[in-house]
Amino acid sequence: MTANVEPLMPDIDLMDAPMPDLYEWFARLRHQGHRVAPLRCHDETAYAVLGYKDIADILTNEEDFPAAPFYNRGVAPVTGPIMQAMDVKGHHANRALVARSFMPGAVRSHAENIARPAANALIDDFGDCRSLDLVASFTRPLPFKVISGLLDVPEEMHDEFPDLLHRMFRYMWEPEDAVRARSRFDSIILPLIEKRRHAPGTDLISNLVHAKQGENSLTDEEVISFCRMLYPAGAETSYFAMGSMMWHVLRDGELTQKLREHPELRSAAIEEALRMYAPIGLLFRIPPEDVVVAGETIPAGSLIYLPPASGNYDEGAFNDPFTFRVDRFPNPKQPVHLTFGKGMHICLGVHLARAELLLALDTLLERLPGLRLLNPDNPGPTGTTSRGMQELEVAFDDILPDRVPLVANA
Repeated sequence: MTANVEPLMPDIDLMDAPMPDLYEWFARLRHQGHRVAPLRCHDETAYAVLGYKDIADILTNEEDFPAAPFYNRGVAPVTGPIMQAMDVKGHHANRALVARSFMPGAVRSHAENIARPAANALIDDFGDCRSLDLVASFTRPLPFKVISGLLDVPEEMHDEFPDLLHRMFRYMWEPEDAVRARSRFDSIILPLIEKRRHAPGTDLISNLVHAKQGENSLTDEEVISFCRMLYPAGAETSYFAMGSMMWHVLRDGELTQKLREHPELRSAAIEEALRMYAPIGLLFRIPPEDVVVAGETIPAGSLIYLPPASGNYDEGAFNDPFTFRVDRFPNPKQPVHLTFGKGMHICLGVHLARAELLLALDTLLERLPGLRLLNPDNPGPTGTTSRGMQELEVAFDDILPDRVPLVANA
């Protein structure tokens, strides 16, 4: 391949297309023999790496395929100094300062004290409704409320964040509006950082501003940059994953009933939903030197796509990948899906994401008897860089009191 290679299917911009058939689309490319495919990305050609092993190898090779160049170009202008845009030393130093708040023990506390009350409050707000858009009423607001609860943001400001974050992360398309949205976000968060530096509480901002690892600590700019990235990384991805999971579960009556009757299967079902419906359809790298991937030379400075939406459906890694199997995970012989990434940049919030999804599934199945899709023809998740449900019309027979068990296996 050369730097001026023409993209396959140039009418499709993989950075900004709905692509309801994204999984099948990637499968066709793989079956045509493409392990690396040049594809249109906004106004340039990028290289999509399609196989599970090739993607995993790149994600664990930070020297030849660093994450920082892409994030510095497309994300850091809005977020500021985030871990993904740092060199290896800076990344490890910052991750050590924030990781404690996302360990399993801390996550169990977050799930019980923040996520569960938020989930039940949203369902209580359904009132007399027996049909609604589950995305608008539950799967979208819940993760944003959880992150806002972790940061102890005043509740009256919670509803503003989804729109602000959506605008911020369209920087590559609408940079001026993204900067305006960031200014508004900062006007909310910066006073909280200042307050908790002098009067700490038990919230995540307090933990961040007072975190120390040897001589290292976080500046105010590093704290707010982490918060800017936390919402899309921890809330938007969770809401997309949650909506896609519920779409799949509810379109299969037998699966719905099985998960109602056997709650011990729910964690495995969540893992399979994460494999099949990764909320981040594309990860990115930019190599500083020419590299060879699957026998193809990719020029230095080229944008490389690493789509979990392809790797998670690779028949070489996952048998019968288009079939939802509750017994696929956990299995020591089964490769781990790529939804949370791999290597040093693996998602910091994996435990929180799993706990939220389990709590949401528990709450919806236990409190809403007869929960079902109103539109069985809903085509399912759409999007590429971010992928999930835009709406999910459901009906249910009643609303039961909170009887959800503690999240024990997040």
